[in-house]
Amino acid sequence: DDKSRAEMALSAARKKYEAGLKNGLSQHPSRERLMGINDEVVAEVGYEIGDFMKEFSEESGMDADVLVQKCGTYLRSKAGQSTFPQLWQNGNGNAEFSAGEIALFDRLLERAYEESGIV
Repeated sequence: DDKSRAEMALSAARKKYEAGLKNGLSQHPSRERLMGINDEVVAEVGYEIGDFMKEFSEESGMDADVLVQKCGTYLRSKAGQSTFPQLWQNGNGNAEFSAGEIALFDRLLERAYEESGIV
């Protein structure tokens, strides 16, 4: 077989997600885990992937979904105008963040990058 177990797990997760969208669900059917993370991945790594978000969510006082969206906005704001031209056309390209938010986002991203390397 030319597909790895990881590729098959991601494909199964994508199909489950797409089926949920067709059935009118606006979010992933299982909010307990990130898409593509299954019991096998957790057993290999030794802990639930993405659990660190709880710490950042509690620290910031923001819901985890809101925090992820704000962090995404921060990342997009660091990109050049040609990367996300629609943001600049809509006047959203130069989002502003406090020093505290930037420090939080940078720590969150550092942790996410570290964890993605483990997986």
